[in-house]
Amino acid sequence: MDLVKVIYLSIDDNRAKARGRIAPFLEGFYRGRYNVDSWCAFGPPADCAAFIKRFLDAGFTTVMLCLVPPDAEHLERSHREVMPLLI
Repeated sequence: MDLVKVIYLSIDDNRAKARGRIAPFLEGFYRGRYNVDSWCAFGPPADCAAFIKRFLDAGFTTVMLCLVPPDAEHLERSHREVMPLLI
């Protein structure tokens, strides 16, 4: 059986700025408070990779990343700076 986890991802060298971008998005999406600190990867690439790696190390076989913001620059940065840290 596959274990799948959806993780919202916001990459920024400034951790507070990344959190400030992802929190309002998810609170709007889920219509209330969302525990960003427990369930989202945000901040510099190394922090994001470490957060994702916790789930892989726990036995999750698939991680689906939802980028915030969902733009091409963020996608490129995740592939260039986060993914290599997970391989």
